[in-house]
Amino acid sequence: MTRLPSTALIFSTALSMSLAGCTTVPTNDNESEGSSASELEAIQVAIDGLKTDIQELSDKVDALPGQVGIAKSSGKKAPSASPEDEAKGKELATQITDHIKKGEMAQAKKVMDSLKKKYPTTSAYKALQRRTAPELAVIGKAVSHEAVSSHIEEWYVDGAADLDSGTTLVVFWEIWCPHCKREMPELIDLYNARKGQGLKILGLTRLTKSATEEKVKAFIAENKLIYPIAKENGKVAPIFNVSGIPAAAVVQDGKIIWRGHPNNIS
Repeated sequence: MTRLPSTALIFSTALSMSLAGCTTVPTNDNESEGSSASELEAIQVAIDGLKTDIQELSDKVDALPGQVGIAKSSGKKAPSASPEDEAKGKELATQITDHIKKGEMAQAKKVMDSLKKKYPTTSAYKALQRRTAPELAVIGKAVSHEAVSSHIEEWYVDGAADLDSGTTLVVFWEIWCPHCKREMPELIDLYNARKGQGLKILGLTRLTKSATEEKVKAFIAENKLIYPIAKENGKVAPIFNVSGIPAAAVVQDGKIIWRGHPNNIS
């Protein structure tokens, strides 16, 4: 059995390394006063970036139980599945992955329901619980214009949250997230290519952690983001089962038909 380090240990080690790399020793008092603010900002950015990377690492660790033994901290032995059930569970999990890759989210959801009902103690089922299962759970869920627009506090790029008709790609992001900062500009080409066919894009942020309106506006201007972007009050993300960012959803005629990572959009 291979024992993997806990996420807390990974974060603690990475954070210590980051702080060591970000901290400098000033040569005089004037330099100390002038650099303290920038040092704190650099440290905060490093911490926020680490948290995002650690979330992705944690997701990868969760996907490993079928390959290695993961040590449990609860002290209680979880029910184990038979080798036969493990094999069948793995087969269904593979079907889920294949459906998702093809954009067949409704089919993937049906297979997930079957996996949950028949083989809930298998490693394959447990490995899908952090992200894949919550994403599939909202497929087919109704989302109205009112449900979203009533929670928008400010528009940074003017637009609308009309999800009742047509196709809208909703993207959840934060300015402190390096992966979000990579994905948001890449959506410009998709928007320009498809807006004539009716595609709408809506970027939503909550301004969490070190984010500020000034930073968001500067990022939008620098990257020439032209699709609607707004601040929501934190009540929209739960509608889409968003627990990590960046996250995206496709809403068609008032129903969620796709959920996943923005770079998986074809």
